[in-house]
Amino acid sequence: MNSAQMKAIKQTFAFPDYTLVDLSYTFEKGLPSWPTHPGYECNMVEEYENGSYFNKISFCEHNGTHLDAPRHFVPGGTAIDKLDCATFFGRALIVNAQTDYNEEHYLTKEQLRDWESKHCPFRHGSEIRFSSQ
Repeated sequence: MNSAQMKAIKQTFAFPDYTLVDLSYTFEKGLPSWPTHPGYECNMVEEYENGSYFNKISFCEHNGTHLDAPRHFVPGGTAIDKLDCATFFGRALIVNAQTDYNEEHYLTKEQLRDWESKHCPFRHGSEIRFSSQ
């Protein structure tokens, strides 16, 4: 997302006192993907004399940054096109499992309480994002 797009989103959703962070991955070689799914591929099909080119791009729905709709896991759940995009903006706390607790896969309730005591409390409505990098 470029700076103009970030500015437009900030104005649209009235977050004047917050920093907007783009969490999306760039589509490039090495893009994270679900372990059993094919990864991102970009192959040049044609190159033209003027320097332009035509690529064939292939990736799965679980490559890189993505959102699974409730319908993906919950029978009768909401479809992605029916979700209000405003729900994806708000206060977010990032807990880094790797650097904070030397964990790669999960954290215990006690570790989360410890994180709160060191940083700030989790509030109702806040997003809690976990990172292992």
